[in-house]
Amino acid sequence: MARRAIDNREDLGAAMVEAAEATIRRDGGAALTARGLAKQLGVSVGTVYNVHGSMDELVEKVNARTLARLEAEITDIDAGQGSVEDVLLEFARRYMAYVQANLNLWSVLFEGQLNDAASVNQVRIDRLFGILERVLEPVAGDAATREKSARVLWASVHGILQMAFTGRLKLLKIGDVEAAIGHAVRCHLAGMAAISKQQ
Repeated sequence: MARRAIDNREDLGAAMVEAAEATIRRDGGAALTARGLAKQLGVSVGTVYNVHGSMDELVEKVNARTLARLEAEITDIDAGQGSVEDVLLEFARRYMAYVQANLNLWSVLFEGQLNDAASVNQVRIDRLFGILERVLEPVAGDAATREKSARVLWASVHGILQMAFTGRLKLLKIGDVEAAIGHAVRCHLAGMAAISKQQ
C-alpha cells in the first residue's frame, strides 16, 4: 500500500504514535526502533526525533493510550454493588482480561528506566489507584491506609499476572491464576480487618 505524505507536524506525531503502538502490539517493545518507524512512515530518522524528542517520549505516549483504555475498562464498575471483596475481584478480573488482550502493550508499561517522559503518565496512574481507594473506604477509615492498600493489592495482582504470562507461575505451584488473585485479595482484606480491630 502506498504511503500518504503527512505534512502537518501534529498529524505526523499522531501517525508515529499509531505506528509505534501497532508495532508494539504486534511484535513487542523490542521491535520498536526509530529507524523502523521512519521507514514505515517514509520519513527520516531525524524527523522522528524532531517530532517526539526521544523514543522514550514516544513510548510514553503509547503508554498513555494503554492506560486510558485500561481506565475505561474499570471506571464503570459500580463500587456500591456487592461487598468490597466482590468489587475488588471484579477489578482484578477486568485487569486480567485487559492484560491478556494487550500483553505486549502492557509489558511495555513496565520496561526500561523511569524518566521525565514517564512522569507525564503519573496523573493517570494515580487516578487508577484513586478508584481502588474509593472501593476500600468501607474497610479502611483513613486515607493513608487506603492509599497504601490500593497499591499493595495492585502490586500483588500485577506480580501474579506477570508470573503467569511469562510462564513462571508454575514454578510456585500455585495453580489457577484467578484463584490465586482471589486468595491474595481475601488475605489482604482479612489482614486489614484484623488491624482495624486492634486499633
